[in-house]
Amino acid sequence: MWRWWSKGETVIRYDRMLPLSCMCCNREFALEHYKMRQRKIVEQGLDHFRSREPRFARLWGYEPGTKKKKRGGLTDDDFETWSSEIPVIDVRYKGTFSSPKIHLKDFKHEPNNWEEMNINKVKGWDMKKLFNIKNI
Repeated sequence: MWRWWSKGETVIRYDRMLPLSCMCCNREFALEHYKMRQRKIVEQGLDHFRSREPRFARLWGYEPGTKKKKRGGLTDDDFETWSSEIPVIDVRYKGTFSSPKIHLKDFKHEPNNWEEMNINKVKGWDMKKLFNIKNI
């Protein structure tokens, strides 16, 4: 999995990069989880927040299982990670819900095993062709 800022030439990745856009799970499990999350948002009156990334969202975590109750999460569900032969690219752009976090300076705590690579070297992808980009 790689993260790419849509106007740049570099992709990044690091340990425990778990973007919601790359989640793969049972549909019914996901629906149940996010319906429960929505109920809690309404019950606690948190549906009136309009900030880009509300504090409660970060406290609860975004993906099911990534944050246990003892750390402020909503459930004690588990999760696993896996990698496909052709990597997934998490495309970031102005207006994404969560912070883009594409440079080391964007992190409060530096992530482990930080990697950077030119977008043209990502296996299985031709970003120039896919996004009709002339300058990369």
